[in-house]
Amino acid sequence: MTEKEFSLKYRFKDVGKLEVDQEKHGPEEYHFGVIWTINIQKWDDRLAIFIHANLTDNQEIHADCTMKMLSRNKEKIELESGNKVFRGAGDQFWYSFIACEILKDEFLNDGKLEVEVKLKITKMIGFEKREELRSFGEEMKQFSDVILKVEDRKFYVSKLYLSSQSPYFATLFLGQFQESGKSEIELKDVDPDYFQCFLEVIYAEDAIDDNTVEGILQIADMYDTSLAIKKCEAFLMEKSKMGLKKKLELSAKYRLEELKCSDSMSDKEFTLKYEFEDVVKLEKEKELYSPEVEHFGVKCYFYWKTMKDEYLNDGKLEMENHVKVKEIIGFPREKLRSFGEEMKQYSDVVLKVENRKFYVSKLYLSSQSPYFATLFLGKFQESE
Repeated sequence: MTEKEFSLKYRFKDVGKLEVDQEKHGPEEYHFGVIWTINIQKWDDRLAIFIHANLTDNQEIHADCTMKMLSRNKEKIELESGNKVFRGAGDQFWYSFIACEILKDEFLNDGKLEVEVKLKITKMIGFEKREELRSFGEEMKQFSDVILKVEDRKFYVSKLYLSSQSPYFATLFLGQFQESGKSEIELKDVDPDYFQCFLEVIYAEDAIDDNTVEGILQIADMYDTSLAIKKCEAFLMEKSKMGLKKKLELSAKYRLEELKCSDSMSDKEFTLKYEFEDVVKLEKEKELYSPEVEHFGVKCYFYWKTMKDEYLNDGKLEMENHVKVKEIIGFPREKLRSFGEEMKQYSDVVLKVENRKFYVSKLYLSSQSPYFATLFLGKFQESE
């Protein structure tokens, strides 16, 4: 999804028992810095379905909305669609009606009603603009060899560095496309504010928070940028205050496997389970081993050496051990990125440190360090 899009979905129970003016509320969901809910209320002989956004007095959200309900024969029936405006405290919701008689005949299933609303935000007004952590404006021109135009904003970046981060940009800048020779390229279907955050992340800034993580993930997924995706996943596991439901939704949408594990187990926990066969035939001082299974970088297994008759079942012995790792010491750090010869196509200089060579981008290092800016872009002999 390239825009600010999301869905709200909830199944209400005992809807047929609602009294006049009685309400039921769906769970709160956090999307793009706003808490949203689906609520229902009985009005005389009609049921009102509300979409509520917790906005302040000066905030306003414009969105394309489509509301659907699941019929008794499992078909999604569109109830209403169109552009809706959510305004401040006095007008925070959008609602639609359905006659209770139609509701009972066509939609209620054992008193349950499933409502789904899809929203695509087109404008957000009155939201505090975040402080940008790094500029990609014209003042970065000396560290740039291409301009990316997103709507009415221009971003000055390095072709080689973006290519090293993303197969999409590698093809765009280094391939045989017409755009590869252009000094300015327009990107479609991208939110410029989230693109700013995305660039900050891959330029080593800490731009991820609960308000930006979903937008960054959308762009990182679109451009297949593994570094940004990993950083977003780490934020969701370690710092985010989002609810479990939203985290699981993001983990499924963007294939965040580590996040799935972290939400199902709050610590480094795992279980070993194996059934040994022919244990009764085991000779003294002989051992049986289970298959090795890797958890958190360590290969684990059972071994069985002493036989106890009360545990054997037809010569088989089933063992299970639950492990909770509390501290890990002495493990070497895994390299997160290679700068070896395989990165040569994304490099315009080699840095030799003792007996190792690092293939890197002059413009990117220059944008990060005055030392490298002087070394690569100055009048020194080394700059060539």
